[in-house]
Amino acid sequence: MKNRLFPALLLTAANVIPVQSQPYALELSLESKTDNSMEISAQKTAPGTYTVRIEFSSLQNTTWMQPIYETAVQSSGTILTLRPTHADEPVRCIYRYQYLTGRENTDPDTAFVYRLPYSSRCSARMRNLSQLRSATQTEEERKSWKAFQFRLEQGDTVYAVRKGIVTEIVDKYDPVPQEGHTSYHSYANRIKIEHEDGSIANYSVLQKGSFLVREGDTVYPDTPLALAGTYDNSHYQLRLMLYVYKKREPGKFRFMSIYLNPYFLTDEGPVKLQDNALYTPAITDELITQEMTKKEVKRRKGKK
Repeated sequence: MKNRLFPALLLTAANVIPVQSQPYALELSLESKTDNSMEISAQKTAPGTYTVRIEFSSLQNTTWMQPIYETAVQSSGTILTLRPTHADEPVRCIYRYQYLTGRENTDPDTAFVYRLPYSSRCSARMRNLSQLRSATQTEEERKSWKAFQFRLEQGDTVYAVRKGIVTEIVDKYDPVPQEGHTSYHSYANRIKIEHEDGSIANYSVLQKGSFLVREGDTVYPDTPLALAGTYDNSHYQLRLMLYVYKKREPGKFRFMSIYLNPYFLTDEGPVKLQDNALYTPAITDELITQEMTKKEVKRRKGKK
């Protein structure tokens, strides 16, 4: 996840120090208004949600007295207005800001039913992937660990498991031919999708050049994403992780990933997947449309 720290900024009615000349996924700007209030706005250049933390080191002539302001930013626009205590004088402030990819969700919907990420015309065996230990992981992260491997065939299509926005695509790695089965390496093509509740789906080991969506696209449970890939030109698969972000420590501006083990809809109903079991997806209108707006449902019916 991205974490950017920017230098302190000073704004008076007549003086604005630019945030940065180098482009970032998110930047803040300040504007003094005719009523002597001050607007802090966010400009996003990348899809998805970002959590911004503003730390004020000085606040003058404003009714806003909190030293820290934190908010989730999903689109460009005003995120905070500083109003003057004395209407005939301008607001002045000094602050710095940071941002993180995503937003915190400490209460995910554990009853939500996901689509299995492959065609209902085939069955696939699921394996629980072992955890790669990391010194940076917290004990809570390690205890929640859950990652799925679906054993697929060459040419199998990978589908979105629920509605979301594509926030990241990596499409540059070729398989590495070698003797024996390659179980894992870090060079994998992938897609990250952010869902409405802030949870993230990470689809990895996808075939280079097979991507059917772009960053910023909205996808649904009937949206094809790419083709299943391979590490070694022989074992085709999809690796899927679902997780939410949570603060590592109260008051600290850093997230950790808490992994999800949700229900998936199969031909036998909603189930939690068991290691080494074979599953066939069930695809229903309710599953596909459960997070759609009325306008999206109408548009989908018009395409049929």
